[in-house]
Amino acid sequence: MHLFIKSLFMLFLLSGCAFIPFIPAPIMYMNHSKTAYDVVNFFNNSPTSNDMILSEVTGLKCRTINIVKNKDICNEKSSTEKMKEYVKSYYTFSNDTGIIY
Repeated sequence: MHLFIKSLFMLFLLSGCAFIPFIPAPIMYMNHSKTAYDVVNFFNNSPTSNDMILSEVTGLKCRTINIVKNKDICNEKSSTEKMKEYVKSYYTFSNDTGIIY
């Protein structure tokens, strides 16, 4: 029974607001493109847009697929990921001149 509920929850996350019938057409098209983007990322084992937003808000590494795996949704980032974020936030790389401060 829990697997059924988790499957319905994941279906709802993937479908977004598709169940609401009175959404204007441009927003529905944006919703379909978001869903397509999330499905591609899901099958490539990459974070979906929901995962990215949740990770930015919490500051942790979040994956909504962990609900199905009976794991915590958000985990502490590894030291490698923290270092990459540090370098990305403080340094800008250029192809012709190297590091710009």
